Amino acid sequence: MVFLTFKEVVSILGSDRITIKNYNRFISKAEEVIDQLTNRYYRQHKLQDDPVEFRVEQFKKAICMQLLYFSDMEADTFEGLNREPEHISIGRTSISKSGKTGTGNSRIIPLVAQDVYGCLAGTGLLYRGI
Repeated sequence: MVFLTFKEVVSILGSDRITIKNYNRFISKAEEVIDQLTNRYYRQHKLQDDPVEFRVEQFKKAICMQLLYFSDMEADTFEGLNREPEHISIGRTSISKSGKTGTGNSRIIPLVAQDVYGCLAGTGLLYRGI
């Protein structure tokens, strides 16, 4: 399901923030991530029929933030975001991963952009109660 066209993304982010190539590459995964995060609210309700304009705007902004995150990181999977090279050489300097776990230098990059939570806060789309 397509929630946002490239034209809508450009109107929200600006024309210099994302290319059509990256839009086409990452939009379906960005929409899927936000759809899952919001418990697929707009699969059960029509986006264009939602009377709460603020919620619709923030949902669209959240998709844009996720799209921009994937575009900036050049990856759209948890594994892709957290892939680290085993060995790096720059000139005569080289760095290798030791292979030991628990060295304290591992950083996990989340699949969902932090900006997404800011966009969706206060909309009710993150509600997990019954």
